[in-house]
This record gives sequence, C-alpha cells and structure tokens, in this order.
Amino acid sequence: MKRADLLKRWTAAAAACSLCLLFFSSCGERVSHTAGAEGSVGSGVASQASSSLSSSVNSIKQEDSSHASSSRRTSSRTVSNPRRESSQEPVQEPPPKVDGLRVQAPPADVHKDKKKVAYLTFDDGPSKQTPKVLKILKEKNVTATFFVVHNGNKDEQPYYRMIVEQGHQLALHSYTHDYKKVYRTDQSFFDEFKRMQTFLHEQTGQWVSDVRFPGGTSNTVTSKQRIKNIIGTLNQHGIRYYDWNVSSGDASCKKLSKKKIVDNVLKGAVKLNEPVILMHDSANKDTTVQALPEIIDGLRKAGYRFDSVEHMKTPSQHRKYPLDNQNAPGGMSSESSEPATSSKSSRPQKPQSSSKPAKPSKPSQGSSDPEIKSSLGAGEDSAISSRKER
Repeated sequence: MKRADLLKRWTAAAAACSLCLLFFSSCGERVSHTAGAEGSVGSGVASQASSSLSSSVNSIKQEDSSHASSSRRTSSRTVSNPRRESSQEPVQEPPPKVDGLRVQAPPADVHKDKKKVAYLTFDDGPSKQTPKVLKILKEKNVTATFFVVHNGNKDEQPYYRMIVEQGHQLALHSYTHDYKKVYRTDQSFFDEFKRMQTFLHEQTGQWVSDVRFPGGTSNTVTSKQRIKNIIGTLNQHGIRYYDWNVSSGDASCKKLSKKKIVDNVLKGAVKLNEPVILMHDSANKDTTVQALPEIIDGLRKAGYRFDSVEHMKTPSQHRKYPLDNQNAPGGMSSESSEPATSSKSSRPQKPQSSSKPAKPSKPSQGSSDPEIKSSLGAGEDSAISSRKER
C-alpha cells in the first residue's frame, strides 16, 4: 500500500476517534448534569420525608403520652371506687345512731338454780284481749312478760299502765311491727326502738329496753347480716333481747283451737327447765285467752313456777353473736349460733374423754332443736306473709 493512502486512513481514523471522544465527552457532561439534578431532587424529597417522619413520630409520642395519662386517671378512678366493679359486694351501712337509748338495769334476783321456771310471753298487744289475759294471770297469781307495740286506740292505751301496775314485765317489740319499716336498715330498727321506748315512758313513766325482734332473731324477712348488725349494737349497749323456745302456734294465719294451743304449749314446755312460751294477746286471739287457764294449770301440775323473762340468767335466743370474744353485758352469751366448719370435717371425731357428753353446737334453722324448731312452722315467722293483724 502506498504511503499516501496509509496517511489518509490514519488521518480519517484519527478524525473519527476525535469525533467519538467529543461525542462521549458531551454525553458524560449531560449524564453528570442530570445525575446532579436528580441527586438534588432526591435530597429534597428525602429531607421532606425525614421532616414528615419526625413530625409523625412526635405526634405518635404525644398521643401515647395522652393515652397513658388517660389510662392512669381511669385506673385511679377504678381503684378508688372498687365497689363499682362488683355489684355483688355488700353495701356497708354506717353504724346506727343510738344516742338517747335508755337501758334498764338487769334485776339482781336472776334464776341461778336448775329449778323449773316457765315464762309466759305475749306479743303484739295491747288490745281488747289484754284485760282478759291480765284478769286470768291475776286470778292464777302468775307473772308474765308483754312485748308490746304501739296502739293508737286511746281507749286501749291505759292497758300499758295496767300491765305495769299488776306487776308484769313491760318490754319492747317495735313501734309499727311493719317488717319493711323495721328492717329497712340497721338505723330504722333503732328508730322504732327509741320511738316505742319514748311512747312507753309517756304512758307508764318507765324506761324499758328489753326487746323481742319482730319475727324473732330467726326471722326470714331480713338478712342474717342485718340481724347480726343489730344484735352487735344491742350487745355493745348492754340491751337484752329475747326469743322463745316453745310456741303456742297462735301466730299462724289459721285460727287454732283452744285444745291445739294447750297441746302445743304443754308438749313443748315439759322438755325444758326454762320454757319461754310464745303467745299473742292481739285482737283476734280469743282462743289463746281461752287456753291460758288450762296452760297455767298444766304447767303447775308439771312442777313449774312462773316469772318474767328479765329474771332469766341466760335469755333464750335463736341467734347469738360474739362481742369481742367475751360475754356480752347483761348476762348475754357470746356464743355464736352458727357452728364453725373445719377443713378436716371428713375425719372421724375422737370421742371426748370427759364423762359429760359434749354440748352440741347451736343448730341452724331447720334443726330438730326445740328452741329453733319452735320458731319455724308454728312460730311467729311462719305466718309473716299472710297474717293481717301484723
């Protein structure tokens, strides 16, 4: 090949290379410029995203803080008012106000021997039957106890004083004998107590405090807790309360015959050294008045003498509750009527070595014990829902 041709080719190739270099150099500048611009835009977007993310994080933190504070306030309210969480938790009533209660001193001549003494008790009077009862008691030379309620009949109000003047014990039963009013609260029981106490003082000049619960302490018209609270307050103030261990059955809504009343009393009383006999002298209890002479004669024949319940060493009580693990004032026992249950109850109990048999625990309602059983079925609580005179 000729030298001139080679130079031409080399010159053309060099020119082509120069053109390529220029082309690629131009493209490089464009790519660099574009990349720079995109990098700038990306940096701006990233900055905005970072700012937005930071703002969101701060917002979330504020919401979390607010939620935590709200939760603490809700938790605080829940802890300070736990009763709202459980509707079954019993409501604690404030202790009843008993200022102004008068407490009669127990007599010194309580019966400490084991001789037979019968205690005739009459509830729900006075009424037109009361003078008839008083006449029989006077003829038979018998002392009794009258657990009275308010009688608005002014013609019959002198009977309160007549009871006292004839040497019988006047005691409280309630003012209205309306179960809903008497047992509405702990306080309502003592409101009735004080109201009746004041009324009897106006009528007789005596302050009396011995009391029998309407329906007895074994009644089913109110809760056991209500009865327990009331008994606790009575014990704290040394006020004696009395139930019964023999029922005449005359509290029944069905009118009993004279013979049935006599049989109920005599069959129940002869099992006990100190029968406390429940009867009524309310207006419609004429068969009780008719049965009374035969009851007195039958008990005398069985070797009993008669007295008022204030002379009992230990009152007849269906339910008893402790007072600081000691005997309550006024001769009240602190023994509970509900036997304690043991976790080892399945084990057979060893017989006691003492020659004396173990004293059984006080039974609950439905027991065969005459003191409790007499308050059910034939007792004052048996006709609560249907007896009109109450």
